[in-house]
Amino acid sequence: MDDALLEGHGLPRYSTSLTRYLYVRGASNPVFLPMTKGSLRNEATQDPAEVLGPVIPLNADGGLMMAQKFSPLGLESYADLLGGQAWKGIEEGSKIFKLDGVYRTLQNSELIQQGGAHLFSGKRGRAGRLIEVFHLKLNLLVQVFQLVQDFVRDEQLPFLNLSADSFRVSLAETGTSLPSLWSAKVRLAALGSAFPLPIESGEARYFIAPGLTDTSIYRPVTPSLPVSAMGAVRIRKILTQKDETIVLEGTISTQERIDISQTDLLWIQLTLSCGRVVFYANLTEGVAQGERRFRTIPQKLPGHVGLAIRSAEGVRFPNVPFETLPMRSSPADLYALAVIAVRILLVNDENTLAIALDEIQSLAQTVADKDPQGVELSTRLRDVTTTDSRWSASLGPHRLLNPQALTPEEALTYLPDGLWWDTIAMLIRCFPGATRDSFAADLGDAPSLALDAVFESPIAALQKLSLRARSLLFVDWKYNSEITAVIQAVLQQHLADLSYKPGA
Repeated sequence: MDDALLEGHGLPRYSTSLTRYLYVRGASNPVFLPMTKGSLRNEATQDPAEVLGPVIPLNADGGLMMAQKFSPLGLESYADLLGGQAWKGIEEGSKIFKLDGVYRTLQNSELIQQGGAHLFSGKRGRAGRLIEVFHLKLNLLVQVFQLVQDFVRDEQLPFLNLSADSFRVSLAETGTSLPSLWSAKVRLAALGSAFPLPIESGEARYFIAPGLTDTSIYRPVTPSLPVSAMGAVRIRKILTQKDETIVLEGTISTQERIDISQTDLLWIQLTLSCGRVVFYANLTEGVAQGERRFRTIPQKLPGHVGLAIRSAEGVRFPNVPFETLPMRSSPADLYALAVIAVRILLVNDENTLAIALDEIQSLAQTVADKDPQGVELSTRLRDVTTTDSRWSASLGPHRLLNPQALTPEEALTYLPDGLWWDTIAMLIRCFPGATRDSFAADLGDAPSLALDAVFESPIAALQKLSLRARSLLFVDWKYNSEITAVIQAVLQQHLADLSYKPGA
């Protein structure tokens, strides 16, 4: 990387070329080994193969690299594995690579379900298996949520590209005392794609990412599509703030329909006497048909640009390029995590992710419509699901197992319905703006200097649910199910007797 040293030996500079050389630092007469194809060679260079032997170029251009521990399991594959589905192995094209050690037995679904070295309650019947799978899947979600929170806290940037493929899972070698599926560790396999817009504002931070408008089941859809067009801009007022920032108030007129919220952004580019100047603005009220008022984000401008913009007060600018930018921050990642949770908890061979997601959003809308003030979401949710059995059929705990081994009624007998519907309520709250109880009101509802704060409440709720599920693991479910059956039989007989007693 020493430009002077390279130039002194007649080689291209590091900072102005893509050629790369290795050398021994501090050597009195260094020899340079060209690492990139087409690198200049002279009397100061030597063939790398003569010095190093056979080599394989790895990151020969010297760019930034990230190394991670190998995690062979995909998040979806591991979720299916917990449910009882065998793991094929690592698929690469038409080949499948099977690993040794703890991964060797994962190709046999019978060993996964019955082997004592894997599922803790594998030999305790369907009830024990259901509870354990539920507990392990909740722990899986806790890890996923915490990884996202840690990344956002450290970088103070959202992901905006989260999906199930963003995570990988590895298992540890264990003895006979600990089932290997309890040793699962989740790791991030992909980094975020968001970067902040150059807007100096204490009120909010704005982010964009490549492919932000691409369709993905993990990405929330904004009410309207982004608009990129031309329009006419009239400057109504120019304000100078106490911190010497400048704010423009004006009107934009266009044939395009601009249907964005007050937290979304309008990007406009004005051509002034000093050149082109970019402003970011929030839209306010509509005026006439095809017109919207705007107010720009406070912006510091160089002195000559400030003079030029002040002379534009009252001026109409035709043919101004503009774009609308939807406001997305860490709540968009919370939406993606909610979809991942739907995939882990509610998808099996008889239920696809698209169907499960549609069902839970329909349930969220139903609960939001029945919204008396002061009643918690969990209570409203239980009222809705009790009166309409279709929700138990589509979103019940029987979806935890794959292949499906229980009916909806049996699953809710083994897993307390209060615990399950509290889990579904938590999941619904992860969808920004789905109900008044949502953890985020919209996709931009996050503190500008604490983007990770939006994940604190969901993680706390998940941890509480995990503790409640853990308390059920050592219950004698066979005995409990027998007692439950007796109680239900007695209640049914009592109700039948009451139906024959007038006035009862």
